[in-house]
Order: sequence, then structure tokens, then C-alpha cells
Amino acid sequence: MLYLAEVQKKTRAFGGSKAEFKLLACQRAENSWSAVGEEVIPAPDDSQYNSGALVLVDLSGSRSVQRVLDAGKQLVVILQNFSRLQDKFKSQEEEIEQWKQSLTYQSQELNRREMEMEARQEELQDAEAALEKLEAQKQEVEAAQTEVERLQEEFSRKSEALEGGWAQLNGERRRFEEQVGEAQQSASLDAEQAQRIQELLGQIVSQDSHAVPIDAALEQVNLFLGQQQEVLDRCWGELEQQRQVAQQTQSEIDQEQGAVSWEEWYPVRDAWLKAQATLASERELLQSK
Repeated sequence: MLYLAEVQKKTRAFGGSKAEFKLLACQRAENSWSAVGEEVIPAPDDSQYNSGALVLVDLSGSRSVQRVLDAGKQLVVILQNFSRLQDKFKSQEEEIEQWKQSLTYQSQELNRREMEMEARQEELQDAEAALEKLEAQKQEVEAAQTEVERLQEEFSRKSEALEGGWAQLNGERRRFEEQVGEAQQSASLDAEQAQRIQELLGQIVSQDSHAVPIDAALEQVNLFLGQQQEVLDRCWGELEQQRQVAQQTQSEIDQEQGAVSWEEWYPVRDAWLKAQATLASERELLQSK
């Protein structure tokens, strides 16, 4: 095994000196050396190295010197190799630093991309939430549209029913107006006939009481008045029936749309009441005579 050693010389008692090798380092591999303990090996007698010189000593397994070499050239080679290794190490350090910077940049880039992915994921979640909201609004709009269509159909049905009710009311109103006209004509005829009855009564009073019996004349007048009363009652009954039918129809229509006035019916009622009062006064007049 090859060792790096320092030449030492010790003076003998009888004069002269003895050379020794102080081992400094041991070669483990081609470019690998390690320090050793302060071991001293006797140098061969023919050793010509001065004290303090550095030599390479090749020792056998029994620790005997096999050869001795000048360490100068070897040290130069070792130093050159060390310098190259140092340069290589420095270059590797620079590469390592570049790798560190590259890894730092890549780490920052990965962090940036991760943040972008998180932001995009949040945007995607917001978009999904907005889509769900739009879907809910779409369902609400569809439900509202269905309700509008239902209300339109219901409105159409009610409009048709209302138009039918108005047609029926107009028919009843026309019949009622016809009955009103007939009642007004009957009332006017009754007034004329009452005037005629008064004239007849005047003639009866002015005539000779022995010519025509007064009881027979009064009975004839009462019979005539009774017939007229029956006509008035019948007309009034028909008018009352028409009024009830019209009121029933009107109440059905009022549930959908405003009320209808019955102002046309009141003049007829007043005329009928006036005719009854006239007949009653004529009867009282006849009975008093």
C-alpha cells in the first residue's frame, strides 16, 4: 500500500545518522488519501533523502519497505488532480446552484399554476352555481308561464260565460222593455177607461132614476172595474216574473262585472200603483153614491 511519508534522521550514539519514514497519509484509491496515525517505519540503509523530504513509500503487508519514490512529481499530480477536482466541484456547485434556482423557479411556477387552478376551480364552482340558479329561474318562468296560460284559459272561459250572460240579460231586458211598454199602454188605457166610467156615472146620475135601476148600473160598473183590475194584476204579475228573472241573471253577471241599474222598472211600478189608486178612488166614489 502506498503511503506519503516525511523523512526523519536520528543521530546515532557512535556517530552517523539513521533515516526513518514518518507516515502521514495512506492512498485508499487513485485520488483518495486519508490521514494515518504518527507511525514511523525504518528507512533502508541506502536511503539518500534529506531530513524533511516528502517521499512515497510502498509498504508490504508485513510493513516492510518495498520501494521509495520521490513525492514531488506525485504531489504535483495530486495537486493538479485536486485542482481539477476543485474546479469540477466548483462547476458542480454552480450547476447545483442553477438547479436550485431552476427548482425554485419551477416551484414558484407550480405554485402559480396551482393558484390559477384553484381560481379556475372557484370560477367553475361559481359558474355551476350560476347555472343552477338560472335553471331554477327557468323552472320558475316555466311555472309562471303555465300559470299565465291557465289564467288565460280561465279568463277566456269566463269571458265566454260573461258574453253569454250579457246576451241573456239583453234578451231579458228587451222582453222586459216590451212588457214595460205593454204595461204603460195598459195604464194609459185604464186611465182613459176610468175617465169614461166617470162620464157614464155622470150620465147615470143625471138620468131619471126610474129609467135605469141604480143598483144594476153600479154592479155593471163594478164588474167592468174588476175586469180591468184583473188585466192590471195579470200584467203586473208578468212584469214581476220578468223582473225576477232579470234580477237573477243580473246577480250572476254582477259576480263577474258591475251591477246593472233597474231605473227603467221603477216608472212602470209607479204607473201601476197610480192606476190602482185611481181604481180605488173610483170604487169609493161609486160606493158613496
